[in-house]
Amino acid sequence: MKQRIFKRAVYITAIAAALVHNLFGQGPTTGSISGAVTDASGAVIAQAVVNVTSEALVVPQSTLTSGQGTYRFPSLPPGIYSLSVEAPGFSATKREGINITAGFSATIDVPLAVAGEVQSVAVTAEAAILDTENTKVQNIFASEALNNLPTSRDMWSLIGVGAGLSLNRFDVGGSSTGTQTSYSSYGFTGQQRVQMDGVNMTEATSATSAYTDYSAFEEVQMGTSANDASMPSPGVQINFIVKSGGNQFHGDFYQDYENSSFQGTNINQTQLFQGAGTGTRITGYHDTNGDFGGPLKKDKLWFFTSVRRQYIGTTITGYPVNNPGTGPPFSTILSNATYKLTYQIDPKNKISNMLNFERKQQPYRNAANNQYADAVYNQDLVEWIGNLEWSSTLSPNAFLNVRAGSWGYNWVNEAYPNAVTGQIMPRQTDNTSGDVAGGYQPQGYFRRRVQLEPTLSYAAPHFLGLNHFFNFGFLYERETFGFNQYPYLNGYALTYASPAGAPDFTTPSQVTLYNSPTYTLDYVHHLGGYAQDKIKVSKRLTLNIGLRWDYYNEYRPDQKIDPNAPYTTFFYQGAPLPNGYSIPAAYPNLVVPGVSSILKYPHAFAPRMGFAYDLFGNQRTTIKVSWGRYYSNPGIDISNAVNPIRQLSYTFKWIAPIGTAALLPSQIGAFVSSSGSSVSPIDPNIRQPFLDDFNGFIEHEISRGLTVRAGFVYRKMAHNWVPVEMNRVTSLYTNPVVANDPGPAGTGTNPLTVWDIPVGTTVPASFTEYETPNWNNTYFRNIEVSVTKRMTGRWSMSGSYLSTWTTGLINPAPASPGQVGTFTSTAPAQPNILAYNNYSIYNSNLHLFASYQAKWGILISPIYRFQLGPPMQRDLVVTGLRAGTLTVPVGPLGQYRGDNISIFDTRVEKYFKIKERFRVGAFFDAFNITNSNAAQNQDNITAFKTITVNGQKDTYQRFLAPTTVISPRIFRIGGKFSF
Repeated sequence: MKQRIFKRAVYITAIAAALVHNLFGQGPTTGSISGAVTDASGAVIAQAVVNVTSEALVVPQSTLTSGQGTYRFPSLPPGIYSLSVEAPGFSATKREGINITAGFSATIDVPLAVAGEVQSVAVTAEAAILDTENTKVQNIFASEALNNLPTSRDMWSLIGVGAGLSLNRFDVGGSSTGTQTSYSSYGFTGQQRVQMDGVNMTEATSATSAYTDYSAFEEVQMGTSANDASMPSPGVQINFIVKSGGNQFHGDFYQDYENSSFQGTNINQTQLFQGAGTGTRITGYHDTNGDFGGPLKKDKLWFFTSVRRQYIGTTITGYPVNNPGTGPPFSTILSNATYKLTYQIDPKNKISNMLNFERKQQPYRNAANNQYADAVYNQDLVEWIGNLEWSSTLSPNAFLNVRAGSWGYNWVNEAYPNAVTGQIMPRQTDNTSGDVAGGYQPQGYFRRRVQLEPTLSYAAPHFLGLNHFFNFGFLYERETFGFNQYPYLNGYALTYASPAGAPDFTTPSQVTLYNSPTYTLDYVHHLGGYAQDKIKVSKRLTLNIGLRWDYYNEYRPDQKIDPNAPYTTFFYQGAPLPNGYSIPAAYPNLVVPGVSSILKYPHAFAPRMGFAYDLFGNQRTTIKVSWGRYYSNPGIDISNAVNPIRQLSYTFKWIAPIGTAALLPSQIGAFVSSSGSSVSPIDPNIRQPFLDDFNGFIEHEISRGLTVRAGFVYRKMAHNWVPVEMNRVTSLYTNPVVANDPGPAGTGTNPLTVWDIPVGTTVPASFTEYETPNWNNTYFRNIEVSVTKRMTGRWSMSGSYLSTWTTGLINPAPASPGQVGTFTSTAPAQPNILAYNNYSIYNSNLHLFASYQAKWGILISPIYRFQLGPPMQRDLVVTGLRAGTLTVPVGPLGQYRGDNISIFDTRVEKYFKIKERFRVGAFFDAFNITNSNAAQNQDNITAFKTITVNGQKDTYQRFLAPTTVISPRIFRIGGKFSF
């Protein structure tokens, strides 16, 4: 009953928060057109009238050329534009077909003929392929690509074909719909900034829970390197640009469908007897999406609306572990609703308002090949994104934009009862097999962010003898994160170390006690400002110089500790356990005082600079070089990680008979380890990590519409954050213990020495401090080649190849043996850890997608993705140590590689025109046409595991066994309607 009331409150709170915060962005949502107007001799023409028109504009825009004959339209929404130029004594000239995307600067120089010589000139402009001014490296997915590519219609599908980007999980026909997938840009993972119409919807410091309304987007922009001063953090800058309606009514409807009979089989016998079960098979899929927009009042007020509902059901490789492939489908239901209003107050002022609601439901979250049926949980998330934006042309040279935005969500996870008993059961983990059973710990995540961002663009022709285009911006963000952590049944989790071949959960090993339920609340203030100057040094050379400042402050209010939690008196009031073990009383009155500044970075100044050089002055060959520093965003992660009432745990020996399934207080044995502390410090000298990004590219237009880009990207991530162990230092590990390493096949007898804390030495509780060690650096060296061909001669294509070399440390290494504060809490100093701590690995990928207009109006759109298998390290789990269970590497990272991924998809589509404005389309998609059965993830633990296959017991070696196999060949059918 309480859970139902709790969930109802979640939905009500989400709606109320969205409506309140919608009155309260970053990243370019517009492009620009600029150039010079001259006469036949090349002399500049001042005060010429320049106009641009497009369906993307509510009303046309107009400006006058400067005294140097230059003009600029600094803020144009994505679309196809026409540009016209008139001047007294000269014939009018018009350029058409100018394609503007977000962040793209088109240079259109216009020569005028003397009146009488030519009455007027109308030219269909060759689409501006090369941006000869900006140095930002980005992928732009315009509406045509969004509509035509055979994907699962989400952000990660686009990342999977973008240049410079790599995924660690691949979607086949929607198999990963609704599940976030980590990704990297030129080797670096994390610190992303994901936005919708400029509203920051980044979750923590890199993720996003926005499973978006795909049909609502005009364009998607992904900045992967050399982001300008408007970008605060080092990762990918992603912006979804929402459609705005128009002066004519337009609408689209999309429907697709898949079921299990559309699908092949790709699991072989070897994989079957390694726990793959039926693999990841789609049991059902459909995506319903419709949008409608147009004028409420022509040339004045536009509207746009869109709704979407998407369902995907899949089997999970090896789930549930006790009978692989027999569990319920892993179901995901995504619902979206979006609206946008645009009002042209007068020719110089415009306001818009956007709001998006989303809901995600995953009834069997966390299902995997090591989970029993009751170990998973039910996820339900409600999210909102909204903004209010005002744009104003202050003068022919000045443009102002003010954006207020809000983002947030309520996310609830609920546990499942055991199917036999009907009750929530104790949480159990077997270290030998890695299998997990028993009820999950319920959780509630509640994030809120409000932001305000004014920006000013100002063109200063002939300032200090050069043409300058300035951008100034300020950003205010305030984020709150409330996290409710509820306990496992009775506040503990049980760990077993059953012999190989024995049933799971046979031999008791350890018990872990938790302080939950806990209710944490953390805040962060973020202020930022920047100045960016684009300097046109000459017709060929453009400089881009910027400086960014950011301020972060994490803080929290007073917090109360739940007096009714099972182990509150032990964790906070100094009460001993039945075994006599106790810890100091941290908060005996069960109140944690607020802190005004937990982690503060007041003055992060980050320079950005680069140049673009038009090598031959014909806008067909451009050299671009840039360097920039990007300081990491701490978000709320560190504040929450050191919150005194976050989830803490203490692990003890569990002294119980074989087959015991529940804990008695008298069975709590000697202390083994702890996680977290009621007082977790931050190094007073902690620094702010940063990434230095240096790149150089050459871009060349080979022929009309065909371009190639080649270059390098070098990146250094400096002194990243890490929790450093302060109590369990290297000098304590003096007792050698010889374990057996059976080798990758599991049949050998190779002695392996690990170090334990000897008898007679007190095993201290783990105590960590957040630090930024000098040596905790990672280096990324990349080479990229990409080719783009726009639609000419009935076909278009985009392809890229990326090679990445990465060097760094798996764990921050000590400068000398016995040094205090050298290892993370999960990696005490062991010989093998030290021996294999440094790594140098190589990765590569190839992305291709194209469209071909075949006969009879048939459009064929193939996609090919290749990615080198991930580097792997073989590990051995050592149990029975006084210091607890230890995972030890027995080889360097990269000694083994996972399966290479090679996936070929295609779409065949045909449209039929009905009357003048109506079109009906039908399409057929084929995914994983070669029916690859590559493993996306493979086990790195050296141990045997026993499973049931077709009713019979089977034992196999875990190392390199597949834990996730890409989905088999599947077909999709669908239809479209547009007007």
